[in-house]
Amino acid sequence: MRENCQEIHAFGLGFIQIKLGLSTRVHLYTDKVKQTTEPEEVHDHRYGFTSDVLMGSLTNELYHVNKDPEGNFTLREVTCKKGVEGESEPLYHCELKSLGKFIQKAGSSYALQADTFHRVSASEGTLTFLTRDPPPYPEHARVVGKRDRPLVCPFSANTFTVEELWGIYEGIVL
Repeated sequence: MRENCQEIHAFGLGFIQIKLGLSTRVHLYTDKVKQTTEPEEVHDHRYGFTSDVLMGSLTNELYHVNKDPEGNFTLREVTCKKGVEGESEPLYHCELKSLGKFIQKAGSSYALQADTFHRVSASEGTLTFLTRDPPPYPEHARVVGKRDRPLVCPFSANTFTVEELWGIYEGIVL
């Protein structure tokens, strides 16, 4: 894995991300990487993707975002390109409607479109192989957070050295 890695970092959604190329990633979910929010904030992506679960299991909760001026949540656009993290002014206040959830276990795959709002929780040691749809990718994804609470970019959780991250990965996977 090391020889194919372009970059490894802790991601504030509770996983180590290993970038293998422009469109491929390995994610290792571990309690050793602190989540920036608990539970994970509902979000979409700048790209559609397919994810193969190699070890462990994860749960995806799907949501519809309903615009509501009195809503308890706020929809914002965020830039999560490393080094240019930031968020926009709120797009609008909203409420969330659950569309259900699905559980994926080792040996299974799932796909999500870029505009699908979801949040993920995973068992310790869950390992996934993610393939992003081809570029170009828009600048922003969207995140739904509690109303009037600032968002925290997931890159802010990277307080590990490269060797520490490889040590965590190898301690779980190998």
